[in-house]
Amino acid sequence: MKRIRLLLFLVLLAPIISFSQNMMLPNISVPGGISTGVISGAILSENLIGPRKVLFFGDQSVLQKEESGKKSLEFGFGIPGIDRLATRYSGKIFSPGIIEPFVFENKTSEELSLMEITVFPKILEQPYTLFIDLAVQVSSKLVQDNQSDDAGIYTAKINIRLIKI
Repeated sequence: MKRIRLLLFLVLLAPIISFSQNMMLPNISVPGGISTGVISGAILSENLIGPRKVLFFGDQSVLQKEESGKKSLEFGFGIPGIDRLATRYSGKIFSPGIIEPFVFENKTSEELSLMEITVFPKILEQPYTLFIDLAVQVSSKLVQDNQSDDAGIYTAKINIRLIKI
């Protein structure tokens, strides 16, 4: 009975399980500098059968950090300021089992969230694994700008969902 519960739990949870990959970009040593990080061959999903639609999600897909000081408002309330870095994404979604790879270059997070990519396998009944190569490029503002970025650790999160067609 316990095995059946475990099997049922795994079967129901399987669509929720996803892969995760972390990327660490090199430090930007001078204001106005550029940093690039690359992930090659990260697995999006395995054992896919049939065509899929690939969607990018993420309200936090721009590299950002919360400022330590608060910006004050009237009536004594304050909100934390957020520093954001200009973030661009380039990459390729591919697999030996699909008809052709999809390539995108220098997309902002807003442009990524508007993209809908449809992936068609070469053979409908044959399982395939879908991979992604991803390059993230960020740049900081120059010192002369009024909104010069502070030093610190900036984070971002991008989610990629596969929807069966």
